[in-house]
Amino acid sequence: MIDAKDGIPAGWCGIDVGDKSRKKFENVIAGSKTIFLNGASGIFELGIAKAGSVSLVNVRFLAIKINIIIQIIYFYRLLLQLARTVLLLFVVVETLFL
Repeated sequence: MIDAKDGIPAGWCGIDVGDKSRKKFENVIAGSKTIFLNGASGIFELGIAKAGSVSLVNVRFLAIKINIIIQIIYFYRLLLQLARTVLLLFVVVETLFL
């Protein structure tokens, strides 16, 4: 594995992100509201170069699952607020007309 400070030697090419880059990307992805996935981070067709791509896609799907859970929680809060408003409306109507 090559460290970023050393660079890629002449005649070689980078085929996947390393552990340090993967961790940085994962932290950014996990905290993002919107994610654009513009291709793989490595040559994922090669067995030795797919770990970075697979890892980042897994983090992306985890972020989507978390976002869905958050949306469900907000939806239920909205329903609860609506129920409280309807209940208050019934109390007001009952007080005024009964």
